[in-house]
Amino acid sequence: MRRLMAEPVHRNERKRERDRKRDRGSTHSGHAHASKHGKEKATPTSARELGKRSDKEVNLQIFKTSEEIMNVERHLKHLRHQLARNESKDRKMADQVRQKIADQETYLQQLKTSSQTLESHKKNRSAHKKLTIF
Repeated sequence: MRRLMAEPVHRNERKRERDRKRDRGSTHSGHAHASKHGKEKATPTSARELGKRSDKEVNLQIFKTSEEIMNVERHLKHLRHQLARNESKDRKMADQVRQKIADQETYLQQLKTSSQTLESHKKNRSAHKKLTIF
């Protein structure tokens, strides 16, 4: 009779087990770092690293990069509005916002370059697959 009754599993243990399973199944490519908002930021990838990745990982990286580009553009828009509000009121704050805008524009340019690299790599892979059929 005792064999039929399993030990009760506590909620935290079940949650921990679910998290472990989810982490094992994730396709995280190790190609991101945390931003100040706790989200992952896409970072530029070299062509050599791309050759080692699967098509699925490359597509995922393209998606993450495009999402990050949209987020940075949205943040830049917000910063420009903030600059317009503070330009005449607080010179020190306006200078800080200008610096943030410059940093974000540099990061946006890096992301766009990375996105172009990813897209061209994907295109080259596709062309190579088509050529290897014959």
